[in-house]
Amino acid sequence: MEEATAITGKLNIAKYRVFTLRGALQLEMKGMHRRGQSAYAIIKEEFGFKGSKQKVLTQLNALIKDDARLTALLTDDEEPLSNCCTAPFGYPGWPDNDICSACGEHADASEDD
Repeated sequence: MEEATAITGKLNIAKYRVFTLRGALQLEMKGMHRRGQSAYAIIKEEFGFKGSKQKVLTQLNALIKDDARLTALLTDDEEPLSNCCTAPFGYPGWPDNDICSACGEHADASEDD
């Protein structure tokens, strides 16, 4: 029997959504269709990418590889970042949780605005 995996935390869920959109775009490029707005249109709208489906996929893959840039795009501007790694705090977020999501250490909120 296989074990289930749970994805927790707003940032991790948002990253998983980006991975899912990438997979949906790859399927669209192979000819699969979906109801409603296409993954191609969603990705272009949310990230401001331009070009063909292949070019948008290339840009999305580059964004996914640059984890710091992806985290910055997905992190709520009002959510404070840790002063050690400038990463968001674990669920449920600051001030209820003072554990940095990057290094797992206790941290204070960064005062950079």
